[in-house]
Amino acid sequence: MNIATAPLTAPHIAPADGARGLYIGGQWSWPEAGARIPVIDPSSGTVLAEVPDAGVPEAMAAVD
Repeated sequence: MNIATAPLTAPHIAPADGARGLYIGGQWSWPEAGARIPVIDPSSGTVLAEVPDAGVPEAMAAVD
């Protein structure tokens, strides 16, 4: 199965409400600190998106 044929209920697909967090241990979660990092288009300086800023707790959860 590839991403093009994955069922819409596949757990690695972002939630339907468009919210994106961290995918750790088979589930979506938000960083404890709740901080976000802007993704900036270097050609225009426009903020394209914001992504979660994972910290030590999230890194530890990801490797457990």
